[in-house]
Amino acid sequence: MAATDRNEVAAEIERMLSKAEPPFTAECCIYRVPLVSIGPFHSDNAELQNMKSLKQSYCRRFIKKAETCLDDLVNFVQESEPNIRACYSDKIKSTPQEFVELILVDCGFIIELLMEYYPVPNSTDNGDEIIPLKPWLINNIAKDLLRLENQLPFSYVEKLYNLAFINQPFPSLLELTFKFFNQYNTVNLSPRTNVSIVHFTDLLRMFHLQPDNRQPSRQPIPIMQLNSATELTEAGVKFRVNKKSKCLLDLELSGRYLHIPEFTVHHWTEIVFRNMVALEQCHYPHTSYITDYAVVLDFLINTGKDVMSCLRMG
Repeated sequence: MAATDRNEVAAEIERMLSKAEPPFTAECCIYRVPLVSIGPFHSDNAELQNMKSLKQSYCRRFIKKAETCLDDLVNFVQESEPNIRACYSDKIKSTPQEFVELILVDCGFIIELLMEYYPVPNSTDNGDEIIPLKPWLINNIAKDLLRLENQLPFSYVEKLYNLAFINQPFPSLLELTFKFFNQYNTVNLSPRTNVSIVHFTDLLRMFHLQPDNRQPSRQPIPIMQLNSATELTEAGVKFRVNKKSKCLLDLELSGRYLHIPEFTVHHWTEIVFRNMVALEQCHYPHTSYITDYAVVLDFLINTGKDVMSCLRMG
């Protein structure tokens, strides 16, 4: 695109964001449970538009806080557009301008959300007040941000963040991300280790793997059948909690004892695992450790009696 086109795109984004209004007010007490659409896959879904104003409001605050001008941010996204499009499995039908607007708003929203959740030192008030999000809404947004179809390539969000705050001693975007998704970090992975992720779902999977890349060896032949927990108990196998590790993959059979790490099941557990399994089937078919874990659990637990057998673990 020519420089004049870039200025027009920046001006259009500025006009769009100037009309954005926070979806909640201080008086608000009746809510519709929202869903957040990130990236191009569901951007046209009318049912997901109720969070659009929130994303735009957060992006506007991010732009006001940034050290660089809007034109520079737009230029970066435009220059990166072909590479960002290539990250998606489907062909994106959006025009270049529509795509740039979508990516910039979603990146700005995510960056500002992470910075708000992890108060950044020396971050000045830009006069664009937003009503703090309720804890339940933050939890809902966090779960939406972990859906595989709801991702932005992390490296480009990170580059935009670094461009916006090039002279500020802020934490890295990875550190902000770790803080926001800390409840899923079961192995206490540190952002200061050699961590590289492609997006948030990828980080979620990494949170459930062995630390220090000490991954278990995979069975070359698929397991066709495994006895249920009840059948194993009747055969003399006893279930015990693996207290040495919090990593879900540390299942250990020692004599007649099957040691299984303890984990808490929430109403969103199925969503979390379904997205990790989907990522592995598409992106990590030869190291699908979470899928293997899910298959083992599927064999072990078939009935309520199987659940009780596992709940009796000492």
